[in-house]
Amino acid sequence: NGVVYRGRGNGVLGAHFSCMNTGTNGICLIGNYVDVKPSAAAISSLENLLASVCCEYQINPSTSAFHSSSQLDLPHISSHRDGNPSPAPTSCAVGTECPGDSLYAQLPSIRNNVAGKSCLATTIRETERPTFKIASNPGKSLELLIPNSGSFRVSVFNAVGQLFYTVEVESTGQNKTTLEPLGNPGVYLVRVENEGEVSQLMWQKME
Repeated sequence: NGVVYRGRGNGVLGAHFSCMNTGTNGICLIGNYVDVKPSAAAISSLENLLASVCCEYQINPSTSAFHSSSQLDLPHISSHRDGNPSPAPTSCAVGTECPGDSLYAQLPSIRNNVAGKSCLATTIRETERPTFKIASNPGKSLELLIPNSGSFRVSVFNAVGQLFYTVEVESTGQNKTTLEPLGNPGVYLVRVENEGEVSQLMWQKME
C-alpha cells in the first residue's frame, strides 16, 4: 500500500540474497507477485526508496557491476532470483522465483524511473566553503550555526532533490537555530540563503 517499513536498518547485514548479502542493500515488497502486479503506490514508494539509496551511495541505477560475494555481474538494481546462477561456494541459492514474474518484468521500467529522478549526489552539491555549520551531523534534529547576523532562508531538500521544507530564520551570529521535526531518517541537503549568497551542506538525519 506504499507504506515503507524499516527492517534491520543500515549497517546490519541482511538475509535477503541467498547467503551472498555482503555488498548489497535489501528491499522487500510485501506480497505475492507471481501473477499479481504490485500496486502503483508500492511501486512509487519502491522507486523513491531506491533513488534515495542510489543518491546516498552514489550508485548509477542504470548500470551493472561485479559483485564479489556472488561472483556475478549484476545490475545495480537486481532481484533475489538474479543470484540463482551464482558459482560462489558460499551461495545457498536454490532457484527462488522471488520477486515473482509480475514484479520481475517491471524491473527495467523501475530502473529507468529511478535513473530519471533528480539526485543530490549528481545535481546538487555541497558548497566548498560553507558559511554555516550543522551542529550534529548525523543528528536527530537539524541544528544550524550561522555565524553572521541577519535574515536567512533555510531550505531542506530530500534525497531525490525535491524541496521538502523552507523557513525564514533570524540569526544574531551567536545563537543556534534548531529546526524540527524534519521527516524520516535519511540524507538531506540543507541550503542557507542571504542577500544572494547561497551555502549548502549534506545532513544525515538519525532516528
